[in-house]
Amino acid sequence: MASALRGFGAVALVYPTDGGLYLQGGIFTANSSDTGFTLNDFVNVPEYFTTVEVGWSGLARSGVPVPARGPMDQNNVHVTLWHKDAQPDAPSPINRPEAQGVTFNANFMAGDNAMWFVRGGASEGWITQRAVSAGVGYRPPSALGDLAGFAGGWTDPQSSAPSSQFTLETFYRYQLTPNLAIAPDVQYVIGPSLNPSLNPSIDHQVILGLRLRATF
Repeated sequence: MASALRGFGAVALVYPTDGGLYLQGGIFTANSSDTGFTLNDFVNVPEYFTTVEVGWSGLARSGVPVPARGPMDQNNVHVTLWHKDAQPDAPSPINRPEAQGVTFNANFMAGDNAMWFVRGGASEGWITQRAVSAGVGYRPPSALGDLAGFAGGWTDPQSSAPSSQFTLETFYRYQLTPNLAIAPDVQYVIGPSLNPSLNPSIDHQVILGLRLRATF
């Protein structure tokens, strides 16, 4: 999804039934900025990123604030249609063409301590044409602050890239203190011809990561 990372916009959400069904729409400036003020871009530059989403949420009518539902919604399924206007003056050539696509997500709890997910999508005009991934997360009952995860994914990039690729990833997050967590991570990337899409000169890639999260 060619979503703007940070920029001025608005979202509306309605629940048309008494159950968990929801409809959501959003419009944002496509000219995101980490440091600038983008209200002027939204008003004066007709380059927008728009979405329409239909889904089912386990947190519907629960009183949980809408901005918090993304990371907290343990049972959710939705389909999102999106469109990005052309940006002829964008600094990156990746962002200049018009683009549109569809994405889907499903995640549900399996018992009290495990969650599985499947997500993916297809697009036109964006760097990723098709992608799908699936995985599972698990909280050990003896250490509910910890989290183990494993996932696999397939990505088909733009036709200018050599080939599609497969990625396997696993991590373990240690909750060292109530405010500090550390998560070692390993990714293994290959393509159908044993070449990663954006690095065809090598057979495969092993990526080691270490994330540190502190809350205050």
